[in-house]
Amino acid sequence: MDLRISILIPTYNQPLYIKRSVDSALAQDYPNIEVIVSDDSSSDDTKNILKEITDKRFIYIRNNPRLGRVANYKTCLYKYSTGSWALNLDGDDYLTDSHFISDAVNLIKSYNDKNLVFVQAGGYLIDIDGNKKGQRMPEIKTEHCIVSGKQYIYDFAKKRRFLHLTSLYNTATAKNIDFYRYDILSTDLESFLRLALLGNVALLNKNVGVWFQHGKNTSSSSSIKKKLENTLWIDSVRNFALQTKTLTKFKANIWCYIVKQQELTGYFMVEISGSKNRLKTLWWIFVHYPATFFFPVFVKKLIDYNFRQLLG
Repeated sequence: MDLRISILIPTYNQPLYIKRSVDSALAQDYPNIEVIVSDDSSSDDTKNILKEITDKRFIYIRNNPRLGRVANYKTCLYKYSTGSWALNLDGDDYLTDSHFISDAVNLIKSYNDKNLVFVQAGGYLIDIDGNKKGQRMPEIKTEHCIVSGKQYIYDFAKKRRFLHLTSLYNTATAKNIDFYRYDILSTDLESFLRLALLGNVALLNKNVGVWFQHGKNTSSSSSIKKKLENTLWIDSVRNFALQTKTLTKFKANIWCYIVKQQELTGYFMVEISGSKNRLKTLWWIFVHYPATFFFPVFVKKLIDYNFRQLLG
């Protein structure tokens, strides 16, 4: 019997994009899917927009009262989903490859003895004007490959390739580790990296979706305070690696240090570029985050940024 796949679409006030997201999910050529929209009490026309969809695979649920972003993720998985594998597709993102789920399921079946915990493909970051702002693609030379969760974690420290919307995961294993347990920006990363440590990951070498960057995304509109609190996910993954004895204490701590400094570097460079008093901002970083201030990646980015400012 075909595996049942849940495509979960949590949404809140995304009337301009929600139909595109749902249509892209229903366009998948894999037959045994359910597409569930969990509308978190939107105050707009979301419900009316989706009324016209008559596809029997589609389910619309309205939360009352509002749950919040992460609680909506979790409710989708634990309460609404009936699939043995699931994909989370935010209401402003969309799939571009109608074969993605079929290809992922074929990998799951072909490597049934490999304890796969999720299948990940690539995707584009596209802005509101349709410009490609980036790409996150697994760095592999073949059509697909299987990597250990430990290797996936190591590779993540070198260059992150993760996209929530292109990662199909095993729901039973995810539920067992309290998926989406922290109400932080990177609750998805925290969950998937812990999940990786429990098995193997299948990587697909193709773009299958779009992370739509419209300026109102939670990740791009959050305050620096929220972003600093968000680094909790890195410590959590390190602690889980130690708890499961997947990594040695030395390797787990090194991984934690590198990833945290990379994360903070990204946050602080955004703050510096938008600051009216850059020297004051730099001094604050030096006083409160000296490890980041002297981190080679931060130093290089700072030099490059100042050089561009001189040229511009």
